[in-house]
Amino acid sequence: MPQVAPEGGGVSLDVRRLAVSRRLEDGTVVARCPVCAAAGQDRSGEHLVVYPDGRFGCVVYPGDAGWLHRKAIWEAVGERKRRPPLVLKFTVKPKG
Repeated sequence: MPQVAPEGGGVSLDVRRLAVSRRLEDGTVVARCPVCAAAGQDRSGEHLVVYPDGRFGCVVYPGDAGWLHRKAIWEAVGERKRRPPLVLKFTVKPKG
């Protein structure tokens, strides 16, 4: 499963946008995978697992082979946080 950093990296899934099946005691969320659901799969709503540390994955597309599927999941329900504007500081030195 990909490592994502909800706090530092600004990347996570917006769990509010998921059809959550259940929440486990450790904070893990089991939900309907939006990508599988769009393809007519995951009728039970148990393909997507979101861990408390922000990692997530679809049980049908695990490991390295499922990175495109995870990318599509993030594009569908990823949380896009506003980043601060880029500020460049530089000094102009006179010629000579």
